[in-house]
Amino acid sequence: MPYNTPSTAELVRRNVAAFESSLNQNTPPAEKAFNTVLATTEGMADKGLYAYAADLTRENFALTASEAGLEKLGSEYGIPRVQPEAWEGVAAFELPDGETLYLGTVFMGPQGFKYETLASVTAPSLALGDGILVPIACTGAGPSGNLSVNDTLTIQTPIGGGAGRTLRVTEATQLGTAIEDLEMYRQRILDFERSEGGGGNSSDYRTWAQAVKGVRRAYPFSGPPEGNFTGKPGERTVYVECTPEVQSEGIAPQSLLDLVKEALLADPDTGVSREVLGLTRDTLYVRPIVRTGLYVTVVGMSIASGSKGDAEAAIQAALSAFMESFAPFVPGLDPDFDRRDTVTASVIGREVQNVLDGYGGTAQNVLFGTSPGSFTGKHTLKRNEKVKLAGIVFMEAE
Repeated sequence: MPYNTPSTAELVRRNVAAFESSLNQNTPPAEKAFNTVLATTEGMADKGLYAYAADLTRENFALTASEAGLEKLGSEYGIPRVQPEAWEGVAAFELPDGETLYLGTVFMGPQGFKYETLASVTAPSLALGDGILVPIACTGAGPSGNLSVNDTLTIQTPIGGGAGRTLRVTEATQLGTAIEDLEMYRQRILDFERSEGGGGNSSDYRTWAQAVKGVRRAYPFSGPPEGNFTGKPGERTVYVECTPEVQSEGIAPQSLLDLVKEALLADPDTGVSREVLGLTRDTLYVRPIVRTGLYVTVVGMSIASGSKGDAEAAIQAALSAFMESFAPFVPGLDPDFDRRDTVTASVIGREVQNVLDGYGGTAQNVLFGTSPGSFTGKHTLKRNEKVKLAGIVFMEAE
């Protein structure tokens, strides 16, 4: 049941009543009466204690915890927040025979980022046509320092003896990533609190898959992949949605899917096998999600204040974010109250109206479909499907 924190005035009244009951006399009407002053002082202190208790209560629940509180919960559960990583790679550098490029040599990259060599290398080394190969890393974590093959860096302090000035990237061995998004981390904590793991069930497979860096969400199902009818007993399919840093629409590349499959088959830290209950490499399928584009048509929009162009842009932004809230439903794992695997015209229309309320506006109708010009009242997601806003049209009323 809900609990309401009393106001300061209510606390003062309660304190006055308690004093009157204890003293068996009424409180004088004067503002500086002892009972009134004491009741007010204690009421203000009580209000602070109530606020402190309410704050601690919020911090103990994953749904309401602040960033610091969520990280404390994760530490308690053994689920640390994924920290940012720095880009690492291999690059080629022109260096005369016998000369050494030392560990920690600094190179300047695009937009002022610094990169350092991770080892000392003496020429000749692993030969390329244009110099030695040396491992390098960005000195700062995050995706902003990511480089691609053939990008060039400039040495900060030139080396004499005919050495080159530029470093050319030949391979990226690790992408720079940002700290885990707070809401993604919150979802992982909620998954743990709601889970009932043990024996390699759906809850375990979601937890194990989402522990792999680059995985945003995992959807484990019994049986073969969507559309396949292999007939093998004991099959399981895990659909993977990756983080935007890996792929903007969440379509996991094969390299990430391979990492997830290996993590599901064996603990990546201990190497202990997780092939339980007959599940083997041949009966486990790890597949990427697919994205279905939804096309929205807003008919007869009118606003009372502000710019119509601004209102249209706000609706598009709101719907783009709103579409991300829909996801496949895993029976027996996801709670029914949190189920969002069906898109309807009414829920899209409500989201549009929420935006229009800020402009004092309305729309006569909101329609959507999976292709331009086609309309449907409802779209239920498949096991491997997520949706996105593929297009939006604003039509005048007929």
